[in-house]
Amino acid sequence: GNALGDGASSALGRLVSESLHLHSLVLSDNKLGQLSAATLADGLRSRSCVLTELDISWNMLLPPGVAALAAGLRHNTTLLVLDMSWNGAGAQGGVALAEVFTRNKSLRSLKAAHNGIGTAAAVVMAHALGKGGNRGLTALDLSDNPLGRAGVQALMRSLGENDSLVSVNLLNADLAIGSGMTGTSPAVLQAFDPNEPQGIYNLDLSAPWDRWVACKLRDLSIRKREPWRAASYDAGDEQVHWSWRSTREWSEKFAVPTSGQLRLEYVRATPRARGTTHYCLRLDDAAQREVAQLLWARARAEACENWQNETLDGQPLELNEDARVGWVVPEAGCLELDYVTYDQFYEGHYRLDLAAPVERAIACKLQERFLSDDGVGFVRPTL
Repeated sequence: GNALGDGASSALGRLVSESLHLHSLVLSDNKLGQLSAATLADGLRSRSCVLTELDISWNMLLPPGVAALAAGLRHNTTLLVLDMSWNGAGAQGGVALAEVFTRNKSLRSLKAAHNGIGTAAAVVMAHALGKGGNRGLTALDLSDNPLGRAGVQALMRSLGENDSLVSVNLLNADLAIGSGMTGTSPAVLQAFDPNEPQGIYNLDLSAPWDRWVACKLRDLSIRKREPWRAASYDAGDEQVHWSWRSTREWSEKFAVPTSGQLRLEYVRATPRARGTTHYCLRLDDAAQREVAQLLWARARAEACENWQNETLDGQPLELNEDARVGWVVPEAGCLELDYVTYDQFYEGHYRLDLAAPVERAIACKLQERFLSDDGVGFVRPTL
């Protein structure tokens, strides 16, 4: 290294963002810190960035620096190889780095050895690399990190669902160490599933894993229009209680705080899948394009039918609610999708005083419905 330090951060940022010929950059062992990480992140975000390989190993980015660099990587489309071993990412940086894979589809190789990355980051990474997740990454090095048994197990399960990763290094991943975060047990880490988020949550927003869960619940709530119930936020000197309407307004306008206690019940409002049909359509063929147009029109018109896992020429289509408005089926390319139809689904939460005749009658009616209809179930009943 050349001991550049953060004094060269501004020049490095311009180099990455403005150079039209720089494809490989080695900054290993240069005493780079958080300021350099932030300027490099800005460079990676730039649309003029052409960098394909970056070695920033053996520096002093630490958790905030790794998190800043990860934020830039989420919007980068050129970088293929990244080595950021020996940078002290810790829990915060590890979770931020793991989240990169939910957005970045271009990175092919990541080395993050010797970074103090714990169970929480491993579980987040497993969610991103598992079924329906990132398929760009082909090589991953998490050696010599305290991933913990639960973290390694989660990663191994995701590998069974991932057909693109061909090299994974978990050498010396310490199985004896837990989550790497105070108060977060491996059992809790494994309990959260973004595909089945319903449940009661008590989240410490100062803990990276808990805050990641809160951000996921916020995003799911907005995207799927699924409510939070009995939601409250306690920051010590501030206590706020939300109804569904105000929770939604808060989640759309306000970032999840970095401290405080968030309590909520997440209610599943999405219908249960009844059937799924996979389509692979060549859009330059008039007949197949017409099929795609009919499927799109039907999914837009029917509340209980939808597209899932859409790709065009292998690249995911980001058809969120905003993107769906005015979207037109392209005239060329290979469109793949799962067309899903649902049963109608309703869910209600009841708190009944069985000593009161009217409320006991309601409980009896619910029991009668439960016994007579296989499609009805009780979730988390308590007495």
